[in-house]
Amino acid sequence: MEISDVATFGQFAVKVGLITEQQWREVMADAQEAASLVERFAATELCARLGRATQVAREERFAFLLGGALVVGALDVLAREPGGRSLVVDYKTDRLEGADPREVVDRAYATQRLVYALAALRAGADEVEVAHVFLDGAHEPVIATFSREDAPELEDRLSVLADGVMRREFAVTDAPHRAVCQGCPAEGGLCSWPLGMTRRDAPDRLF
Repeated sequence: MEISDVATFGQFAVKVGLITEQQWREVMADAQEAASLVERFAATELCARLGRATQVAREERFAFLLGGALVVGALDVLAREPGGRSLVVDYKTDRLEGADPREVVDRAYATQRLVYALAALRAGADEVEVAHVFLDGAHEPVIATFSREDAPELEDRLSVLADGVMRREFAVTDAPHRAVCQGCPAEGGLCSWPLGMTRRDAPDRLF
């Protein structure tokens, strides 16, 4: 859908009373921002690599055993390149607001990076690059490279992280925020933290 299509539909929706003028302006602003983010990513070398890849799959599901646990998930993009190399791209919509993207990934997505790397290596890759791309900082992807020789270390690190889960220990975090709490089945119910805390963007913000 083009921006012009959004504008035409928005004008019609306002005319028949489906939305207000203010809502239409907000929709248009969001659509224009989204189009700008996509255009910026399309101009990056990472996007060009996806275009040169021998095979590209979107929302590629994976599953592998880690000890006695089944790890499942989906990769935003899995691209296969010559030489047994894989490229995993994970898109992030987080607002960086001046933050260093590498620090954000190290703080909030380090475990995810390990899981994605191991998933690609278990799928047969000799080497995998895991790239986290913040759409408002598409020119500065955070990329980590892992080889088949790294797989045992990755498995050990993930096993340590999963140890509490495997022993059915579910301690409540001292610093609740969206990146930690999103998807937790106890959120908003059994959890002792209110939703305002578990859904805040960062642990140093009240809301």
